Amino acid sequence: MRRTLTRVLVGGGLLAAATVMFAGSAAANARPSTVFVSHGSQGCGHPHFASINAAVAAVAKGGTVVVCRGTYNEDVVVTKPLRLVGHHARINPSSPVMRTNSPLYAQTGNNAVTIAAPWVTVRGVTAVGATGDGIFSFANHSRIIGNWASGNAATGIDLNGSSWSLVKGNVTERNTGGGITLANDAGGIIPGATASHDWIVGNVSADNPLGCGVILADHLGSTVSGARGIFANVIQGNVLKHNGDGSTTPEGAGAGVVLASPVPGGAVYGNLVVGNRITASGLAGVTIHSHLPGQRFGGNRVIGNLIGTNNVTGDFGDPFTTGVYVGSVDPLTIVVRHNVIRNNHFGIFTAGAVTVRARGNVYLHVPHHRGSTSPYAG
Repeated sequence: MRRTLTRVLVGGGLLAAATVMFAGSAAANARPSTVFVSHGSQGCGHPHFASINAAVAAVAKGGTVVVCRGTYNEDVVVTKPLRLVGHHARINPSSPVMRTNSPLYAQTGNNAVTIAAPWVTVRGVTAVGATGDGIFSFANHSRIIGNWASGNAATGIDLNGSSWSLVKGNVTERNTGGGITLANDAGGIIPGATASHDWIVGNVSADNPLGCGVILADHLGSTVSGARGIFANVIQGNVLKHNGDGSTTPEGAGAGVVLASPVPGGAVYGNLVVGNRITASGLAGVTIHSHLPGQRFGGNRVIGNLIGTNNVTGDFGDPFTTGVYVGSVDPLTIVVRHNVIRNNHFGIFTAGAVTVRARGNVYLHVPHHRGSTSPYAG
């Protein structure tokens, strides 16, 4: 999600959403627990609504909105705990006309689905054509399972200030900004909001030309009082291929998994990247970029991944194909263990004062297990 999100948060867009989210529920007991959304005679149940947003407003807190087969031209905003379940349902907020229901639209574009309340599940939805993200959450305990996010201008799925959430079994492809993002822009208005203790499991992120497969990015650092970094997340068992390979320069390229921060005091730490299959990325399969002094990037672990040919665009000091790249201005220690790295020039490349605790890695058709340059200024 673009950094402009912080400005809309400070400007009050999400305060309005929070007001709606916690508005009175005197009539909640009278509301149906399950509602259906359909186009005309294509209904798959009753009571039925013509729009998803109308169904969200009508259903009881904790209820289920079933979206029947069809394409829905909506910018859906979920403002209470519920389950949004699609049955061959496609949400396109931009065609045939632009829908701008999201409180974030003016700064970040529309999203197919915006999750603005905790304990929301979104399952079985196809999210396409958003000028922002396919599915965006700034609420904790989100469950985003078995969806398809394709052709969105930002990322496919964005946990931005969403912790203790699960993103599982989704396909994110051909999104301009990347596949799946974990970021903390929402901490600009919701004290301490960040992406932590999230599980990104068993997804396919592919063919996102100018972004990474999975992005862990601290956009606030010490620039916002009380902001927290991106930490204690698990990136496990995902298939990440052909991400960030649509640029001719490292600045525009993307990794399979990237851990990065461009701001003072940035912190992306204690995360686990385990058991993923990563190939054909513009940058290295797993890339760490600690751009400034005083950042916190310790405790990250890269374990048991199958990493094919990556870094096809090249990175700072490393123009060759590379499995794992770690660049840091400050001294940094990283664990890289029990990975299979194959068909690269370098297995692991470090830039700056980086210590790699490497054990049990297998290198196949990798002439140089390690490479380095100093200092790092990427």
